[in-house]
Amino acid sequence: MNFQECPRARSLRALTVFLLALLVALAASCTSPEKAKAEYLRQGEALLKDRRWQEATIQFRNALQIDDNLAAAHWGLAQAYEKLERAGDYVEELQRTVKLDPNNMPARVRLASIYLTAYGQKKEGNDQLLAEAARLANEIIARDDKNPDGYILIANVMYFQGGGSPEAAKEAEKKINDAIGLDPQRVESYMGLARLYHLMNRNSDAEGIYKKAISINDRSSLAHGEYGIFLVQTGRTPEAEAEFRKAVEVDPENRDAHKVLASYYLVNQKLDKAEEAYSAWAHKDWDQAEGRARLADYYATVGRFDDAASLYQDIIKNFSDYTRGHYRLGEISLQRGDLQGAGAQVEELLKRDPKDVDALFLRARMRSASGKPRDAIADLKTVLDQDPHSKLGLYFMSDALYRDGQFEQARARAGELERYYQDFLPAKLLQIQISLDSGDFDGARRTADDLLKKLQDATPNGELTPQLLADLKTNALLLRGKASLGLGQKAPGADAGKFIAAARADFEAARTIAPNSPLPYVNLADAAGAENKAEEAQQQIERALSIDRTNFQALTALINLGTATGKLDEARARVEQLAGEQPKSAPLQYLLGQAYRSGNQQQQPDPQRAESAFQRAVQDDDNYMPAYSALAEIYVGTQQPDRAIAEYKKITEKRNDDFVAYRNIGLIEAGRGQLDVAADYYRRVLSIRPDEPVAENNLAALYGDYGKGNAEEAMRLAQDVVRRYPAEPGFADTLGWVYYRKGLYRDSVEQLQKAVAGAAKRGGDNSLYRWHLGAALAKAGDRTAARRELQKCQELYAAEQQRAGKAPTPTPIEDVRRTLESL
Repeated sequence: MNFQECPRARSLRALTVFLLALLVALAASCTSPEKAKAEYLRQGEALLKDRRWQEATIQFRNALQIDDNLAAAHWGLAQAYEKLERAGDYVEELQRTVKLDPNNMPARVRLASIYLTAYGQKKEGNDQLLAEAARLANEIIARDDKNPDGYILIANVMYFQGGGSPEAAKEAEKKINDAIGLDPQRVESYMGLARLYHLMNRNSDAEGIYKKAISINDRSSLAHGEYGIFLVQTGRTPEAEAEFRKAVEVDPENRDAHKVLASYYLVNQKLDKAEEAYSAWAHKDWDQAEGRARLADYYATVGRFDDAASLYQDIIKNFSDYTRGHYRLGEISLQRGDLQGAGAQVEELLKRDPKDVDALFLRARMRSASGKPRDAIADLKTVLDQDPHSKLGLYFMSDALYRDGQFEQARARAGELERYYQDFLPAKLLQIQISLDSGDFDGARRTADDLLKKLQDATPNGELTPQLLADLKTNALLLRGKASLGLGQKAPGADAGKFIAAARADFEAARTIAPNSPLPYVNLADAAGAENKAEEAQQQIERALSIDRTNFQALTALINLGTATGKLDEARARVEQLAGEQPKSAPLQYLLGQAYRSGNQQQQPDPQRAESAFQRAVQDDDNYMPAYSALAEIYVGTQQPDRAIAEYKKITEKRNDDFVAYRNIGLIEAGRGQLDVAADYYRRVLSIRPDEPVAENNLAALYGDYGKGNAEEAMRLAQDVVRRYPAEPGFADTLGWVYYRKGLYRDSVEQLQKAVAGAAKRGGDNSLYRWHLGAALAKAGDRTAARRELQKCQELYAAEQQRAGKAPTPTPIEDVRRTLESL
């Protein structure tokens, strides 16, 4: 018999199968995210146990993409970030863990300890940190009144809240002894007491406690390691070595002990022992990429780039998913001046993930180094969109903005960096640069000294790679050298020579660290120029250009040297050739304009050729701001104020926070007698940058010279500028003349005497300052001194009328004569 299925039965069964499948799918859609989340969490925790920190972060982040409130994933991330030494991320994840999980006491202990350490380093303005530490410590004790870590935290809170008074110290000491009483064999509690004694400057008591802890358990790597750190902190560095070695000996599997020993040798420049210690630490996890990377990073730190690159090549060959290896290889290539090699690693990383943060950082650094700050800014914007508070993102962004001439935005980003991460070393670099730009060479030098001192003790970590540390040291040396050069230009005789020698030493040290960077050679050329060694300066510039033939700073130095030595035609020809090879390069067109704008007795300036080149630059790149400024300066020099203002307005249309352009428009308007318009522009400058000294001074001067504006405002502005720039004669003259207008003649004389003395010391004695001083002395009743100053004023005025190449000083000579006659 031929059995056939009923069509209707077949269709019903098909419908049943479909409905069952749909129910299964619906059930899966409800449970699979939970299962996936749990699986990611399980894998992350397993990777933590295997010490595969970087890979663990990926799994925990995957879990958080499903459920951002998963406390266990935040806790796992915190532990991974701690091992990767990503301090900012570590704290953030601890905060999230504590917020989401009221039962996680270890997270509370760690976070409270961090808050207390931060408060101890800087108490002013950080009361919230102490309050948070107190809250967490109380939560720990409320959960478990026999938790020794809770007692230790509360002891430190009590000490700080009591301002370190004897009573507070006594109570804190008692509280930690209570913690010790809970378990007299617990080494960690003795460490808490020893650290408290050290905080109280009771170092002999602290040492006694460290030794007692070791006597209780001489196999404790923690006790030996902490004692070693104490010995370093108290200036007994050689003795610390034995304790660090003992920590490794008693617990050879303790990676932290190995790391501390290796870092000790590195910081103290015992490189033979350092390599041995780093190798031992690395071989504890040689079967993992991060283990081998420890030794590779050591090689990079001490300048053994070939060894570092070779080991990293081996790492990415054996561990193809270790993206950090490509980043580090790219950094090493960048350090060696191999932009092509660095680019290859960036390309590989971005092929895997177009938003890879490490790759974008590296490409941004490459682009900044290649004179393409705007391209770097675009990369860094992508980074900061992902993580608005990224330390490195804010640092590199502030640097790129500064290189692009966006000074106020650079200051804003640097301000965020300073606000969020006060101890982040790279943030100090921009502070040094800002001090240099404002003429505060002493301040720049002091900040650079402090940074270089801190860099001596710095070792690579998850944020500060060996190459970044090397870059920081190179740039700090270059900036300190520039500050010394600036001081040398102002100093007399032998002192000038000392400053220049110091600058040269810094530039040579920078060259040793970064022999394939053109910048140390450019700065060495500046030092040679300051010593009138033109031939050496030329050699240094040629060396820089052999590394990068279109380097902006090197070509600028070439033009300046050619102008000074009568070889400007050669410099012009060289820049013209490069501009011809790269006709669409706005920076090269700009440099060509600068070459023709410069001049000397043998080679006169050619404003028309310069104007043409600058116009070509803005045609090639309408966002290249220096070319607009240069065009404006040409028009000012050729008595075309309307055209100059038009160029500055093009800048303000594109960048409405460019205070320099507004200030320069104000100067032009004041120069042609449009005083109210000038005042409006100066006020616009101060609305953007309230401490801009030229705008402050000139706004005050409008009152002093013409009675324009508010007397009290003028006095406040002038006083502020003189307070910040006490050695600047022009600012003292403005304040003195404002006092004169106010009838404060004694105060006026004091400031105007400073102005005259300062100008004379600089070789800038002039009739206007003498007129102001003479008039103030006359009003103050010192007729003899007034006559002397006014006669000197007439003498200087006569000489100024005869000088070539510089307009006479605008001194009201008829007023001078009338005042003299009245005396």
